[in-house]
Amino acid sequence: MSKFHLSVRPGSAAVSARPYQNNGSEHFLITWNVLGKRHRESRSTLDAAKLRAEELAIAISNGKIGATELSGPDRDSYHHALHLLEPLTASFKTRT
Repeated sequence: MSKFHLSVRPGSAAVSARPYQNNGSEHFLITWNVLGKRHRESRSTLDAAKLRAEELAIAISNGKIGATELSGPDRDSYHHALHLLEPLTASFKTRT
């Protein structure tokens, strides 16, 4: 088993991958943290692990992972607030 630790860091996001043994074959464990919770995925090849780690790191940096994890009432309030703000965003777009 190779000994390395891959770390992908676009912006402030950090996603890592490391090899591990699973039933005698080498697999790769991808780990990342979002909103204080650790998440893990596994891939069977290094290339697949690198690709997934890059996808996750970019999504975290862009706020696409973890940003909308709200409970029911909070999610409703958030969407209602966005709806109320729509006229303001339209006026900003026309001024530029």
